[in-house]
Amino acid sequence: MNRIPVFFFCFMTVLCLFPVKSHNLQAGALDSFLQELKTATEEVIEETKAGLQGDNPAANQPKKTPSKTALKAHDYESALTIEDKMCQRVVEPFELSSNFSTLFKGSLKSSLTGLLKSNKVSEKELLKSAKLDAKRMNWLPMRQEIYFGELAHKDRFANDPQLINRSKKGRVKRLYAQADKLLDNVLAQIKAEHPYQFTLFLIDNAEVNATAVQGGFLYVNTGVLESDIAPLVLSHEIAHVLKRHQTRELQAQLIDTVETLEDLKDLLTKSAQKGMLKGVYRTLLLEKRQNEFSRQQELQSDACAIRIASQTGHDLSSMIKQYVQTLKGGQSMGDKDKGQSATHPSYPDREKRMQTVLTALKK
Repeated sequence: MNRIPVFFFCFMTVLCLFPVKSHNLQAGALDSFLQELKTATEEVIEETKAGLQGDNPAANQPKKTPSKTALKAHDYESALTIEDKMCQRVVEPFELSSNFSTLFKGSLKSSLTGLLKSNKVSEKELLKSAKLDAKRMNWLPMRQEIYFGELAHKDRFANDPQLINRSKKGRVKRLYAQADKLLDNVLAQIKAEHPYQFTLFLIDNAEVNATAVQGGFLYVNTGVLESDIAPLVLSHEIAHVLKRHQTRELQAQLIDTVETLEDLKDLLTKSAQKGMLKGVYRTLLLEKRQNEFSRQQELQSDACAIRIASQTGHDLSSMIKQYVQTLKGGQSMGDKDKGQSATHPSYPDREKRMQTVLTALKK
C-alpha cells in the first residue's frame, strides 16, 4: 500500500479529531499554531519512517514504563522523567497551544507507527492512546481550576469549624500578619511566572499541618507558624498547586468518562461543559478525594519544596530531618489520616528525595 495516502489519512484524522478552534487560543495565534502543528507533523513522519526502516532501532523498541513508588499511582505518571521527579521546573506550563501540540505530536506518532506497520489502527487503540496523552498534559483552563478551588473552599468554609476568619483585631490579626509574611517570603522565591493568586486561611489547630486546593487556596494550621519547618511545609503545599496535581486528577477523572473519540474531542476543545465538570468534582468532594495525592506527587512536591525553600536562607539540611520527624509523628501533610497512609511515600524515600535535590542545588 502506498504510504503517502496513509500519512495523509493519519494527519487528517488527527486534525479532525482534535480541531484547534478554541476561545483559549489568543487572537492571531491560530496561524502560527497551525504552522507549528504542520512542522511537528513533518518531523514525526520522518522520525517514524526512519525508525521503521531501521535507521533508529530504538524507535521500534517498546517504551519502558518508569517504576512507580506509589501503591496508588495515576497512569499518566508513567510519563514522568527524572527531571520531573527532581522538579527541575517548579511551575507546570499553562500555554494551551503548546499542550495541544504535545497531544497532536504524541497521538500522531503512535498512530503513524501503527498505520505503517499494519496499515490500520482501530478506533479503540487510537482512543486509548489519545486519552493517555490527554491525561499527561494541562488542558483545563485556569478559570475552571479556580472555579473548582472555590467550590472546595466553600465546602471547607461551611464544614470546618476550626477555620479562622480574618479579623483586624487581637490574636487573629497577629496570626494572619505572621502567616501572610511567611507566605510572601516563600512566594518571593518562585521566579517563574505563574497565574495564581494564593490565598491563605488559618486553621485553629496546634498540629504542624497544611493543605492546599487547586486555584491557590492554602489552609495552614496555627501550629505551623510556631514551627521551624514552616517554610518547607508551606512550600510543599504551594508545589502541589503549581504542579497542578489536583487539577490533573480532575482531568483524569473526566477523561475516564470518555467512551468515543468524538467525546474526547468535545472534552478537549470545549474544555468540558461546566455541568459535566461540576458533576465529576462534586463526586470527588463527596468521596473526600480532592486532596488525595499519589506517592509520586508527594515526592515531587517534596523536591519542589526544597527548590523553593532553598532561597529563604534557612538551614535546609536540618530542616529536612525535622520535617521527616514531623511526618513520622503523623502531624504533617495529612499523614494523620490512616486512609492516606497507604498512598504516601515512606519517610526514607521522602528524605532521600529532598536531600538529593538539596545536594544538586549546592553543586
